[in-house]
Amino acid sequence: MAQTERDSTTILGLLADNTSGEISPTDLRDAFASHMGYGCMILKSSSAPKTLTAVGTVFKLINSTVYTDITCQSSDVNINGTTASLANGSLTLGVAGIYQVNFSGSFTASANNLVLTFSLFVDGIQGDIQVSRYISAGADTGVISLTGLLPFSAGKILDIRVKRAILTTSVIFQGASFYVHRVD
Repeated sequence: MAQTERDSTTILGLLADNTSGEISPTDLRDAFASHMGYGCMILKSSSAPKTLTAVGTVFKLINSTVYTDITCQSSDVNINGTTASLANGSLTLGVAGIYQVNFSGSFTASANNLVLTFSLFVDGIQGDIQVSRYISAGADTGVISLTGLLPFSAGKILDIRVKRAILTTSVIFQGASFYVHRVD
């Protein structure tokens, strides 16, 4: 059965009142499918830690050095062609909309007393979401989470990058995940 993505106004118009019996099972399924979306890359925490070397003063892409598995891809009408790439650590959005963007990670570093800054990049340009984390000793485990609700047009490529204010270090990830969820 074919599915049709519909905008919120059309869906609300269909679902407002069913006394006339105009809401079909297909309309109901399309309403739910049109408001859901998911594209995801996850590093399995059960595998050995992954090291991203030479993190310096310029943002460095978090890529297949860290991400080892794509555990879910876009499916169904709900996200229309969003794809995940291990090679370049990116999510390419298949349809315009408002997206919840999430990145989380736990990590240690090869140096002491440093600040690591993680940032969302959109089409290779630094975006509006970033967070910094201080690590006092290399053996300390840092945990970060970036979350934002942003509008994107179709075809936008999202990735996460990390940098250090001075010098270079290695960042050892125990786990990391990066995903988007279309909310409208």
